[in-house]
Amino acid sequence: MNRRPPHEPSRHFPQPERLWDDATRHAKSLGCPTCLERDRCGGVHTDAGILDCRDLCSCRDKSKCDMVCRFNPSLFVARIREVGGLGFENAPRAPTNGVPTIPMIVPMIDHRYGRSATLDEPVVALSLYELVNLATGKSHVTSRAELADRFRIPQSAAIIVSGVGKDGPIERWWELKERAAILDALKALDISLVTTPNYSVLTDVPRTDTSTR
Repeated sequence: MNRRPPHEPSRHFPQPERLWDDATRHAKSLGCPTCLERDRCGGVHTDAGILDCRDLCSCRDKSKCDMVCRFNPSLFVARIREVGGLGFENAPRAPTNGVPTIPMIVPMIDHRYGRSATLDEPVVALSLYELVNLATGKSHVTSRAELADRFRIPQSAAIIVSGVGKDGPIERWWELKERAAILDALKALDISLVTTPNYSVLTDVPRTDTSTR
């Protein structure tokens, strides 16, 4: 097995689910009560047997660690200053747009194949990655008529676009340079609701690293 670079964590967890935080099943780690961020963080509750989340910084050369952890003070301070601290007090607030009334259960439509007739549903969900060509950054459709034909759904159906997906398409989405133009194109399609692309939160790094990403 290849060894990881000295500035990356070297500790391996063959059962990564042991790092899942669950306060209902596991006691708080012993090192958490003395942590400066304990009130914001809430503490670590895992089955991994770690003293606190700093145990997850297992870089062999901590002076070159590229995570946001206190073992590399200069980088830690720079990254904390970059985001203005770990709280939400200074985070800008977006205007409230409201949420449309939708059913509790909405069918997710991947494609039109396997159906000979239009799906008779007033509200449907579509994948963001089936609407956008991730190679060109252009929308696959430019009108509601094209959208309805592509997925064989009613032209009048309310559309929910889901950004949830696997790492491959998500990473390609974030690589696109003209995302604002893509969102404008989706707005022109009269999309009712969009969920943002999800992102991975690593469990084998200090909490301060995932909090600043």
